[in-house]
Formats: sequence, C-alpha cells, structure tokens
Amino acid sequence: MRIFLSVMLFYKKIAVPAFILSMVLGILAYALSGEISFIIVAISYVLLSVLFHYFIYEVMNPRQYYFYYNLGLSRYHLWGASLLLSLFFGLILLSV
Repeated sequence: MRIFLSVMLFYKKIAVPAFILSMVLGILAYALSGEISFIIVAISYVLLSVLFHYFIYEVMNPRQYYFYYNLGLSRYHLWGASLLLSLFFGLILLSV
C-alpha cells in the first residue's frame, strides 16, 4: 500500500497538467474539425504525460528522486509506473 500511495503522489504532479493540456488540444481539434475526438485527447494525454514526467522530474526537480528512492522506488520503477498509468488512463479515454 505504501508503494501504491508513493506512486500516486509521484504521478499527481504529472496527471493534472497533462490532462488539462490534452483537453485543450481536444478542444482545438473540435474547433478545427467540428467533431469531438477522444482519440486525440487520449494520444495527447499519453504523450504529454511522458513529456511532463521528463520536464518536471528530470529537468526541474531531479533531486525529488531521492525522496522516492528512500520510499523504495527507483527511477526506473517510477518511469515504468508513470508509463503504465498513462497508458491505462489513455485507454480509459479511448473507451469513452
């Protein structure tokens, strides 16, 4: 349970801005095409969450990894969990 909560704490910083920006891209796609496309929202969410992960944790706050390492999570575990959660939420958006 501790690992799950740690991953959720880690992913919280990524999920909100990635979702907001992907919704903005979905709205722009709607304005251009006239159709609501959750495929664009889902794909942009998956890609943007990876980009936000890189910029937030690799560029801006690389020392945050020490906090998660002390909780038992390495950088590779966090990258893997981030990718899996992004794909999971992207699939949920595709099913809408």
